[in-house]
Amino acid sequence: MKFYSALSIATVLQLVGTFVHGDVAESVSISDFEADFVTAQIVPEVLTAFNPSVAFYAAYESADGDEAVLMPEAGAPIEFSVENISNGTNVTDASKFIIYMIGPDVPSRSTPTSRNVRHYLAGNFTVSSSNSSVLTSATKLENSTVATNEYVAPTPQSGTGVHRYVYLLYAQPSKFDSIGLENVGLNVSDRMNFNLSIFRTQAGLGPAIGGTYITMDADSGNATSISTDSTKSGGASSTSVSGALALAPVLGAVVLASGL
Repeated sequence: MKFYSALSIATVLQLVGTFVHGDVAESVSISDFEADFVTAQIVPEVLTAFNPSVAFYAAYESADGDEAVLMPEAGAPIEFSVENISNGTNVTDASKFIIYMIGPDVPSRSTPTSRNVRHYLAGNFTVSSSNSSVLTSATKLENSTVATNEYVAPTPQSGTGVHRYVYLLYAQPSKFDSIGLENVGLNVSDRMNFNLSIFRTQAGLGPAIGGTYITMDADSGNATSISTDSTKSGGASSTSVSGALALAPVLGAVVLASGL
């Protein structure tokens, strides 16, 4: 079993549909998350700054039941989880959380005229009493309410190079205990050109307390990420994925235009 988050140029894993069974996941440090956002130029191209105070993970499941981040046949994430949540900025025992996933490189990283595409947005996440099914030192985040924008998987258009997909975690302002995220001026139906600064102002959000990301190479069909298992400190494993546009199917009732 493997669990992945954030890209490391030094430890690139090209993910395929199955993994070797029995691998043990390990934590990624907050400083590594912060550094990798800079390495991938998410800071400053997408975010002006990123100073996480918690380790935040997103897990996907492959066809054979192994858990990992971003499998070619992956649907929506099977879970979100956190470590050190008590250290989160503006976090209390009663805190709820907002999570979104954006695609900043649309139609391509060189010409991101539709930055950002909102692939997922949901609030009212709470820290559960259950540990992650992938990384036992992490605790699951759970949400029993309907997402503002249900998950729509990436479909980068062939020939557009590497695309980054970024998850961010925020402490949720208490006003959203009684209203939805759609009530702050957000155009829920328009997922294109999602302005992060405007949304933070509308919602009254502080800085992101955690984040992770994945990449897809629309030319070679490879997905890459940093591993939380032993490959992080040593030999990187590598397999290949064929078919750039087969990396993740578009799911759900809402279907975005291809190339996102």
